[in-house]
Amino acid sequence: IAVAICQKCATTPIGAPRLIIVIDDFGYRNDWVVDGLHSLELPVTFAVIPGHQFSSETAARAHQSGHEVLVHMPMQAILPAPGELEYRLTSAMSSTEITKRVRDAILEIPEATGMNNHQGSAATGDARLMGIVAEELNQQGIFFLDSVTSANSVALSTMRAGGVAAVQRDLFIDHVDDVEFVLRHLHRLVTMA
Repeated sequence: IAVAICQKCATTPIGAPRLIIVIDDFGYRNDWVVDGLHSLELPVTFAVIPGHQFSSETAARAHQSGHEVLVHMPMQAILPAPGELEYRLTSAMSSTEITKRVRDAILEIPEATGMNNHQGSAATGDARLMGIVAEELNQQGIFFLDSVTSANSVALSTMRAGGVAAVQRDLFIDHVDDVEFVLRHLHRLVTMA
């Protein structure tokens, strides 16, 4: 779960921060965990990885439940990472291939109002690649959320330079599988907000 604090969201009273809670990695499963997240009466955003068995169904269901949906776009990591090879964006790709993959992902998840990176510690540091993504997102009229998987990310600045509405996450809540850790991060989130 990633959180961004938006100081300039249109529906927020002036000066009041707004939390955007994004739950990543949907598409792999369709079980009681997903059911529970769908039934939340909170405005959480579902980030759905394209290309998995339950990707399209999960995105459609989230949208029907009133949740915002993002394309959780697979991107090249610094270290080897498994999965999503047919969608993953890499620095070695031509601009044509990058654009095609971004379009295909959006076509698979048409409910998406935005995109964030799945992995991407290498890709988000590549200004050329992110510039090509920005061109397509600008044409599609969707925003970008930088998951900030690397301190070397240029995604936010590149998106904004390309005319794409963009924000970056401020805090990961549950990247350590420990209840006390998660609770500490929730308290930290309240303080930040």
